[in-house]
Amino acid sequence: MNSLEVTEVIPISESATRRFQFYAGINAMVAENAKGKTTLCDIIERSICSDAHAQRYSAFARKRKTKDAYIKSSWLMDTEVQIHQALTDAGVKTTVSDRGGGKKTLPRQEYSNFLSRKLHLTLNEFQELFQSLYYKREDDFTLLGRTEETDPQLLAFFKLLNKFTSGSPDDIRLRQEINQKKTEKKELQDKLRKIEEEENKIRTVMNTIGISEVSEAILDAKYDDLSRKITEKRRELENIEKVKSRIEEEIDKETDELYNVKDEHFLNAVKELEKIKSELSLKKKERIQVQREIAAASKVGNEKYGYLKEKVSRKPKCEFCGTNLAEEWNNRLQVGCPLCGTEWAKLSRELREGLFAEPEKPDTASLELKLEEIDIEIKKLESEIRNKEVEVNEVKSAERIIQNKIIELKTKLKMREKEIKSLTQTIHSLTNQQISIKTEKEFLTTKVNLQELLRKKLDLQKRIDEKQDELDELQKLENISHERNQILENFQQATLEIFGYGMLVNPKEMSITLMVDHSTRAYESLSGGEKYFIDICLRIAVWKYLLKNGFTRQGMLIIDSPENSLDNERLGLLAEVLNSEKENFLFIVTTRNQEFYEKLDAQIIDSGKFVQTSLFDFIK
Repeated sequence: MNSLEVTEVIPISESATRRFQFYAGINAMVAENAKGKTTLCDIIERSICSDAHAQRYSAFARKRKTKDAYIKSSWLMDTEVQIHQALTDAGVKTTVSDRGGGKKTLPRQEYSNFLSRKLHLTLNEFQELFQSLYYKREDDFTLLGRTEETDPQLLAFFKLLNKFTSGSPDDIRLRQEINQKKTEKKELQDKLRKIEEEENKIRTVMNTIGISEVSEAILDAKYDDLSRKITEKRRELENIEKVKSRIEEEIDKETDELYNVKDEHFLNAVKELEKIKSELSLKKKERIQVQREIAAASKVGNEKYGYLKEKVSRKPKCEFCGTNLAEEWNNRLQVGCPLCGTEWAKLSRELREGLFAEPEKPDTASLELKLEEIDIEIKKLESEIRNKEVEVNEVKSAERIIQNKIIELKTKLKMREKEIKSLTQTIHSLTNQQISIKTEKEFLTTKVNLQELLRKKLDLQKRIDEKQDELDELQKLENISHERNQILENFQQATLEIFGYGMLVNPKEMSITLMVDHSTRAYESLSGGEKYFIDICLRIAVWKYLLKNGFTRQGMLIIDSPENSLDNERLGLLAEVLNSEKENFLFIVTTRNQEFYEKLDAQIIDSGKFVQTSLFDFIK
């Protein structure tokens, strides 16, 4: 333990925060009753043991002056650890600051796990060990904090101690070194395995492709020749791709020209041509109709209507148009021509009149004049059609020329694409050959280095054997360490050697052999002062054993008011024992005996500001 800080706990720090710095050796406080001696010792216990015994917390909590009371302590485990115990209404709230682990508030179980990682003991187990080894309470006449009823053979204590020592620095370092050696051996084995895999791969490939019969110079020559061919083919490919690009540009250009040829003027000409053709068709139909009217007029003029009517039933066909005659003349007459059924709107006025009256010889001159006019218009339209067709045909001829040119260009483009595909395949084939040669060169280089690979393999095998030898030696040391720890389970055989104070403890029989007068007395028969003194000496003996075997770096013992149990002679003897062992111990002693205090070679724990306001704080 390095330091302690107490706030708002009666009577230690009623008005201000109290800080205590503990030093190696003896740290002593002399004070009268009710000055906080026992409270200080309990606070030290509580600072690391938390509320291991919940039934004791309610009494301890009554010493809080306010709800802000806390205990903060610094302990040296494998690293420096600061433990902050806030005394809340609900119990102790524990916060741990561990170098490298950060600051964390830990519930009871997590704090127990934290101690287990640090000390190899759970919270309850460490509380038990603290009572047995660290803290000698006032008026405590038990042996290592145990009574005959609870643990008559002390076996539980030694099992607990054996569990605690399993985490000694030497043991931890030994196990870490063993694990490190195992890891190093595994890494070497992995390297060896990879080398063997590479060796097998090289040998397999060499046997398959026969690399050993080909010289590196031949492979270099082949590689250079292929590189030259690939370069030539790539240049040729670039030229063809340029030609292809030019052809594609020409196709785009001709396509644009094709669209330009079919401009708006051409489209209008086509529309006008179609319009003229339509007009020509109508004129031709009109001409035919006029011709029919002339023929009909001539027919009417040459033949009597009445006669025609009389013989109509005998004629199967109309003499005007040659179509079959209908049966009812009057019905046909309502529609148009009674002979052929031609509609009235399509018959000339003269012809319509001739059908109802005795016809006169018709005047065909006007019809012939109209026919001549129609012929003139037809000729005019035919001339316009010829002119428009010439204009349209010129455009279509240009269009065909462009289309033929585009077809020719696309044919050339396909030829270039075939050439590009062929060259690409050739380059790909040459590249694969080049890669194959490069692979052969790599394996050939690997073959040259195969001897170096085998040398590394032998070196790794040698190092693995050396690691195994080191590991075997460490395993022997670990077995020795395990056997050493087992000594604590049979403490009866080791106590005399390690005690050093002229007594032998038999934990199975709970007997103490006093070596001064070679007498043997049962522990139960000893006086209270003898039990108290022997227990302190036995605790010191256990700590010396732990120090001697490297299980800890410093012993720690808290002794509260020994004058209550020891007479002046044994108090003087206790002072001598503490002074002689202070080099490797941290002793914290509280007493009201000034003479005993002055015999201690101790650092002073200031008690001048301790104020006890009421005895009822403890009674409650």
